[in-house]
Amino acid sequence: MRAIAIGDEIPPYVHHTGPTEWARYAAINGIFNDIHHDDEAGLAMTPLSARPGASSAELTPRATL
Repeated sequence: MRAIAIGDEIPPYVHHTGPTEWARYAAINGIFNDIHHDDEAGLAMTPLSARPGASSAELTPRATL
């Protein structure tokens, strides 16, 4: 491997992760929060404005009695 010189182009660093890596991270750090690995739990905690396909009607506050 040769030294990098000014003007050299280096390839980008790409790191792929998935459920196995996420589970390992959670196990090591003791972070087993459902919002990180359960789609329904995550969506339940997601603000309406950030949900995929949210319409403006869903974002309008409703009056309470």
